[in-house]
Amino acid sequence: MKIVVLFIVCICLSLLFLVTVDLASGLSLTEAIQVLTDSFSTTTLQEYMIIFIFLSIPFVAAFISIIKKRKQKS
Repeated sequence: MKIVVLFIVCICLSLLFLVTVDLASGLSLTEAIQVLTDSFSTTTLQEYMIIFIFLSIPFVAAFISIIKKRKQKS
């Protein structure tokens, strides 16, 4: 589960960094958030599938390690 938490923290820090860069360039907070949402509005179905696959990797790895630990205990 530590990997999943670390993964979520990294994603949040990355999004915060992107918003901070937009704020430093002179955009307002609403405009900075709008830039993030606009980038996902042009994403195609195939790109969404790839994003989903890569976002699910840490969760699958954590689930597999939990299953392995349960098998070793029994």
